[in-house]
Amino acid sequence: MSDIDPKELKILSDILALVLEDQPGQSATALEALRNRAKRNATTGGALKNLFQTIAADPEKAKPARASKTRASSRASATKAQTDMSDTYRAQLQELRNNIVSLDRKLRSANAQNETLKSELYLTLQARAEMQAQMAQIQSLGQYQRRMTIELAPMPENAALPQSLHDALLQLLGPTGLLTTASDVDPFCIDWRALYHGKCAAVLRPANTEECAKAVALCQQHNVPMVPQGGNTSMVGGATPDNTGKAVVISTTRMTRIHDIDHADLTMTVEAGVTLKAAQDAAAKEGLLLPLSISSEGSADIGGILATNAGGNNTVRYGNARELALGLEAVMPDGNVLNLMRKLRKDNTGYALRQLLVGSEGTLGIITQAIIQLQPAPRSRETALCAVANAKGALDLFAAFRKQDPSAIQAFEFMSGTSMALVNKLIEGAPLPLSEPAPAYALVELGSPRADDSLRSLMEEVLGTALEDGLVTDAVLAESEAQRQSLWMIREEHAEAQKRAGASVKNDVSVPLAAIPTFIDEATKACEALIPGIRVAPFGHIGDGNIHFNLVQPEGADPKAFLAQDHAMMDTVAAIVRKLGGSFSAEHGVGQLKTYMMPSWRGGAELETMRRIKNALDPKNLMNPGKVFPAS
Repeated sequence: MSDIDPKELKILSDILALVLEDQPGQSATALEALRNRAKRNATTGGALKNLFQTIAADPEKAKPARASKTRASSRASATKAQTDMSDTYRAQLQELRNNIVSLDRKLRSANAQNETLKSELYLTLQARAEMQAQMAQIQSLGQYQRRMTIELAPMPENAALPQSLHDALLQLLGPTGLLTTASDVDPFCIDWRALYHGKCAAVLRPANTEECAKAVALCQQHNVPMVPQGGNTSMVGGATPDNTGKAVVISTTRMTRIHDIDHADLTMTVEAGVTLKAAQDAAAKEGLLLPLSISSEGSADIGGILATNAGGNNTVRYGNARELALGLEAVMPDGNVLNLMRKLRKDNTGYALRQLLVGSEGTLGIITQAIIQLQPAPRSRETALCAVANAKGALDLFAAFRKQDPSAIQAFEFMSGTSMALVNKLIEGAPLPLSEPAPAYALVELGSPRADDSLRSLMEEVLGTALEDGLVTDAVLAESEAQRQSLWMIREEHAEAQKRAGASVKNDVSVPLAAIPTFIDEATKACEALIPGIRVAPFGHIGDGNIHFNLVQPEGADPKAFLAQDHAMMDTVAAIVRKLGGSFSAEHGVGQLKTYMMPSWRGGAELETMRRIKNALDPKNLMNPGKVFPAS
């Protein structure tokens, strides 16, 4: 069977006609027509994708553009490139003719098989319909059989669950919704960083809010602690059970439905177990943008993101998860369902309970659904990686862009030279796209709903001035979506590279923007004095004051010995953060890793008020115990 998609046949026919009917002396005209046709189809995913992208690409944009030190020299280079273009066009056209001759044979074969494909598709759909009907009958029979036999299902040996609770949960959730064997539950008991290895009596996997509510009510009746868990990507052990084995993990991984995308209100109604990446893709298919973006978006799910009030790369423009959550549904610790699913931007009817649940880290309830604010998808993006001298240079560059057009800044990221070197060394396919390493880097992305050249002009203007003034020493601009993704991949792999480099201590802190250079300088010196050879590898969202001040073990050091000093390192960094008016947790939360910091940072009336809220909603302390609050 041909590997050419039938949808592409008409496109290829048009290209063949343009090439084969070209007359001598008209190569440039034909190639231009080819390019215009191919640009409209360069994003197709079929067998001709590479051909279309080759035709559509302008020769001078085959590589990421270097930012020039003077705008005048940029214009001179562009003029010279245009002068040499005709020879390039003729050479490309001849090469394309040769390629298309061979593709023409595939075209004829595909035409012949097109009807066969249609017939096969019809048969496939017919078979699918028959299979669905059969499965419906099987499921109906299975439900009846399960009702008749569920009480006879044996409880695993050494299980911590009471037999009556085990049977009730099995009756409610079925065998796929109740996991009890060690091989099944162990992955839910280890956090992403492998810092915490807990135990649990079972993993509950409800398929919807109703099942979740009934499961919580059953656990409440039997005084069984519950640990809500989404994608299990917490950096502070926020979704990992303790080692007593008494708790159950309640996983939202089966709650993966996207119910609605509303173009009028620009909202998405989504269940808690949908990954951020899946939600982003669903919005993109509708021409919309879910603006939240984090490194773990392929695994992290909506429920966990809201429970931790995640921020990410686009906070500087769109805000944290709290700003994007219009409505929520949650199962409270007693099993009651709190329905706050309203698409209202103005609603002054009592306390803002949804804001209480966002950022509560699963200690006040389990988020099961949410209404998320969307945005029109950017039609223009400009992305650049810039080499700077230090954090102050990155901050000054941010100020330069903000002065010109603050609304255009989509993201502004900072990366230290140490952290970048780990990425370039340890992550395959992530080389440094600049001529030489630098002490620090800034990744700038501008976005606009308008499809015009104003963003490129803005990017070139600011970077041109920065290069002339010495604020930026080198820069590369993405010339395609693939190049943009490559630049972002370099940024997103910093956490993974540090994980591969050995043990590390994460400091997810925030300080006022003006204090960022002072913080990085002082914290670096303090940590290097504390542990000789330590690799200080900060990176983060400099546009909103959030720095991941991560500390990687010295090369060749013992990981356990290094991590044994984690509190000393965190306290050293935290003391500087406190002096500068910052926070010891910007977006990762408190979890169980940093509960010991809460009394000194949020003690007195603030922590006492939090405890009273917790006690009012969860008097037995069964919902995610051991998180956020230090032991009494």
